[in-house]
Amino acid sequence: MLGRSLTAVAHLRARLGNASPPREELIARHVAGRSFVDVGCMWTIHGALCFAAEDAGAATVTGVDVMAPTPQFTGEIERRGSKVRFVQGDLHEPATI
Repeated sequence: MLGRSLTAVAHLRARLGNASPPREELIARHVAGRSFVDVGCMWTIHGALCFAAEDAGAATVTGVDVMAPTPQFTGEIERRGSKVRFVQGDLHEPATI
């Protein structure tokens, strides 16, 4: 069943092409004045979506990851004087939430 669903999705994507707007565009369109949470924010992007949300006017921005903040992330926080909050933890653990 799952295999058929994945195949159907693959065929639809092939027909439509990459119809999805970039993540940053979606964030900019919907985040102004709202809270924003990026779960898994460090994985290869060093909090970039958190900073995109902050730039787009999010009321509060939180990044959550099991990984420690990367030097790129902490450097960008300092460079911007950013108010992005980072929580290191596993969402499956009540203490993180």
